Parts: sequence; structure tokens; C-alpha cells
Amino acid sequence: MAVRVSGHVDNFLYKAEEDIVPHITIQMYPGRDDETKKRLAQAVLETASKELKREKEHFSVSVVDVPQEEWKGKVYDKVLADKNTIIQPGYKM
Repeated sequence: MAVRVSGHVDNFLYKAEEDIVPHITIQMYPGRDDETKKRLAQAVLETASKELKREKEHFSVSVVDVPQEEWKGKVYDKVLADKNTIIQPGYKM
């Protein structure tokens, strides 16, 4: 599973940290049902809200299924190349 957080600023003239509206993308192999994905998204939202000290309505979360045969090119290689990746995968491909 890979998780990405990106954000945009509500007001381009004033770019204080509290104006950042994070979007969290969770990428994983297909196979989980919608209820499992909703629970995961909710748990990530709760944690992000608490850690960033922002109300939940400031966040959005998406869950993207990536087939196993596409994982290396679409996720793994990009995660390794991204200088912003804080925790690298613990597996090799």
C-alpha cells in the first residue's frame, strides 16, 4: 500500500500553513470491498486531522486500486524516486 498526501492553498494571496487543504491518496492492490476502503479512509482521516491539528472537513481521501502487474511502474518506482518519501518501502521489486 502506498499513501500520498498533497495539498492546495485556499487563498493564493495568503499562504499560511492553516490554509493548506490536504488530499490523501491511498494506493493498494485491488481486492478490498468498499466498506473496508471506507474504514481505512476514515482511520487515515482521523489520524491526519489529529496530527495536523486541522478539522476533518479540511481533508479529502481517495483509495485507488492498482493492479499488481502495474504496481512497479505506477507506484513503486515513483515512490523510490520521490525525494519527499519519508518511509521507503521495506520490500524490493
